[in-house]
Amino acid sequence: AEHPLVGWGLDASRAIPGGAEKISPDLPQWVPLHPHNAALQMWLELGVPGAVLFAVTIAYVFLALGRSFWSRPYLAACGASMAIALAPAFDAWGIWNEAWQGVLWFSAFLVLALGRLDEPARRSDLSSAVAHREPP
Repeated sequence: AEHPLVGWGLDASRAIPGGAEKISPDLPQWVPLHPHNAALQMWLELGVPGAVLFAVTIAYVFLALGRSFWSRPYLAACGASMAIALAPAFDAWGIWNEAWQGVLWFSAFLVLALGRLDEPARRSDLSSAVAHREPP
């Protein structure tokens, strides 16, 4: 709440007041290395602009998927894959974790690569849409 517009900066969880305090001498710190929640981490580190950009990016990807010409079963699989990928992002790791980033980028690659298998369905949808257009 002290830096809502600009945030605290990247990897700043322990830089916030009280972030490095220990629970007791033999127990860990109160604040973990990161919030373990992508939305909270964006808000903490990048402030309102980062949180809004993160939300808009996720919404844009889902909306773009809905406007695409892939077949409905493939679109359903892509939407489910994105929802499954977002679930741990809001509960498990820091969003900047390299292993987690690798999983997300590899998943995006697989979705796009497998979309090439859906090309015949896309072409037939486009050709039927063009064939059934009424003249202006």
